[in-house]
Amino acid sequence: MPWASGNFTRTDGTRTGTTVWAQAKAALVKIIAADHDTHDQDLATGIDSCLNKDGSNAATGDLDLGNNQITNVGAGSSTTDAATIGGTETLTNKTLTTPKIAQINDANGNETLILSATASAVNEITIANAATGNAPVIGTSGESDIGIEFHNAASEEMLVLASVASAVNELTISNAATGNAPSIAVSGETNVNLELTPAGTGRVTEGGAPICRIKTGSYTGDGSTSQAITGVGFSPKYLFISMAGSDGDSPVSGYTTDTIMPLDAQGLAVIVGTTGNKTTLDNRFLSLDADGFTVSDDSADAFPNANGITHHYLAFG
Repeated sequence: MPWASGNFTRTDGTRTGTTVWAQAKAALVKIIAADHDTHDQDLATGIDSCLNKDGSNAATGDLDLGNNQITNVGAGSSTTDAATIGGTETLTNKTLTTPKIAQINDANGNETLILSATASAVNEITIANAATGNAPVIGTSGESDIGIEFHNAASEEMLVLASVASAVNELTISNAATGNAPSIAVSGETNVNLELTPAGTGRVTEGGAPICRIKTGSYTGDGSTSQAITGVGFSPKYLFISMAGSDGDSPVSGYTTDTIMPLDAQGLAVIVGTTGNKTTLDNRFLSLDADGFTVSDDSADAFPNANGITHHYLAFG
C-alpha cells in the first residue's frame, strides 16, 4: 500500500519506510528477487496514482488544493472546462449568490442592462415571478413606502410613482380587444374616486381642450367687504351663487373669467325675484382664486356675503 492518507510509503512486503534496504541488510536478508519485485511494484503503483502533467491520465477523485490557487489557466471552450476570472464564459444552470454586476450585455456584446451604484444604498428593485394565474411583480424593497421613478437618458423624470403608507387603492391599466378602448380604472376599495391634480393653475385636458371640473358647496356670509371662500379644489372659471331671501326673492349671480359671460359682466350680481324682476349690483364678486373665490357685501350686509346667511354655490373650472 504505497499511498495512505495522502502519503507514499515504500515497502518490500516485509519492511516499510525510508530505509527498506538498510533494514534488510541489518536483518542479514540476502538479495531476494521477490522482495525487489514487491518494492518496485509498490513504486509503480504509487506513480500510477499520480496525475501526469502531460494530461495523459485523469483524476479519480476530488482534488483538495489546500487553499492554493490554480494559476495560468487557459480560456475554456466547452461547458466542462474551468472558468477563468478574465475570460468570457458561458454559465449554464449556475446559481449566483449576491454577485456584483455593473452591466449585462446581449449576445452581440451590446448593453442590455446597466446597474449603476449609489453609495450606502438601502433601497432597490425586487423582481418576483409568479405561479399560474398570477402576475409577476416588479417592486421596490428596502425602506417602507418607497416609490419608483423612471428617467430618460438625460436623467430627467418621465414617470414618478409615489408611495402612500398603508395604501389599499391603486390604478389598474387594461388593454382591450379590437373595437374596444383600453381603460384606466381605480381598484381596491369600492366607490373610490379617481383624482387628477394639475400643477398650479394648470388644467386637465382632453385632446388639448380643458376638461370641465364642477364643484358644489355652501358657505355662511360674514357681512364683510371681502371674504375668501376656499376648498373648491381648483380655480373656477364660472361661478353661480344662490341665496333664498326672506322676502321671497332669490338672489342669484354669475361670475366668469372666460367667455361664458361678457367680460363687462365680471363682478356683477344679478338679483332675480319670484316675479321675474332683475336687479344688477356691482362689486359683489372680487376675484376667482386658485382654490375658490372672494365675495363682498359691498358694505350693505347683502348678497352674496350677507352676515349669517347660507349661500350655495356651483363652480365650474
